[in-house]
Amino acid sequence: MLTFGLRADLMGGIEKFVFTMAGHMKDECTFDYVFLETEASTHQDLIESLGGEVYLIPYYVTHPFKYVYTLYQLFAQLHGKIDVVYVNLFSMVHIFPIVLARLMGYKVMIHAHNNNIQHTSRIYHLIHQMGKRICAQFHCLRLTNSEESAVYMFGKKRGLESVLIYNAIEVSDFAFSAAKRKQVRNQLGISDKTYIVGFSGRLDLQKNPLFVIDVFEQFLLAHPDSFLLMAGDGPLRKRVKAYVKQKGLENFVMMLGQVGNMADLYQAMDIFLLPSLFEGLGIVLVEAQAAGLPCLTTQGKVPAFVSVTPLVYRDELSSTAIVWARHLSLISQKIHQPREAYQAMLQNSSFDIHKEAKRFAGIIKKYVQS
Repeated sequence: MLTFGLRADLMGGIEKFVFTMAGHMKDECTFDYVFLETEASTHQDLIESLGGEVYLIPYYVTHPFKYVYTLYQLFAQLHGKIDVVYVNLFSMVHIFPIVLARLMGYKVMIHAHNNNIQHTSRIYHLIHQMGKRICAQFHCLRLTNSEESAVYMFGKKRGLESVLIYNAIEVSDFAFSAAKRKQVRNQLGISDKTYIVGFSGRLDLQKNPLFVIDVFEQFLLAHPDSFLLMAGDGPLRKRVKAYVKQKGLENFVMMLGQVGNMADLYQAMDIFLLPSLFEGLGIVLVEAQAAGLPCLTTQGKVPAFVSVTPLVYRDELSSTAIVWARHLSLISQKIHQPREAYQAMLQNSSFDIHKEAKRFAGIIKKYVQS
């Protein structure tokens, strides 16, 4: 299976999902990957360990003709060697691999991962709508991480025909451990008594990281012995760092950048904050619940079915940072079950990777044989 749509230089939600699936489906199928040659790959060892190969293509913006030619050559070279082209998308702007693959006789799976786009450009939105209409003309297997993503990416009719694939995780990896919590806090130099607010996500407009700082600033006023851990990188990193400094919060906020093992970091946290402007799903919320963390996220912008446990709370995007901070305070005072108790809820849900990988492999096999 030839996979498109992943970043070679980041481990975001889509990368986590695909690599986790590839690891649990390696006996049924092999995932190969197409990356832009401008991105330094951080996934090479992982991909090779799973038996996959990496193909590099030019950046379509700076070398459009070379991009088309290279992609055509790649499809011609691999004809008869791969069963399906698997394209992961956040918008319908970059649909050329879908069109070319279908024209060259490949079976194509399109996986929708978002229910909005953060570009404000009218041209970008226009291209997205055009891409949606063009792709509607091709017979493909349409997959989605939520109903909201399906309708946004494929339109209502095609969206309702799409197959829901849960962004499943290895639930046991996130099981709460008091010993691990103490170890991580010691490594970070944070006291056992300090209340830690956590955030994990790409530092871009969608994840609303500046608002995270605003909310924490207000929370800190009522809870002086608290701390904010931010995991993730992205185009707003410098701006977020400057915003932290502007507010005088340098001693209360730690920006960790790209984190190799988020499962460990969740152990150190006491609550998880994700005030996204929109989310196709929000896989970090699933992970946080598996670690037994109460979560506060956005009402109406994050799919409801991500709430696998009673740990997920929501606030309106229009509410002020003061309102969000008060809600954080209320949640922090609630009596929840021991953090270990929520593992079973996740394992019994469709977000358990063992069940979902088996189902996904069956869907692919049926499509290839059709």
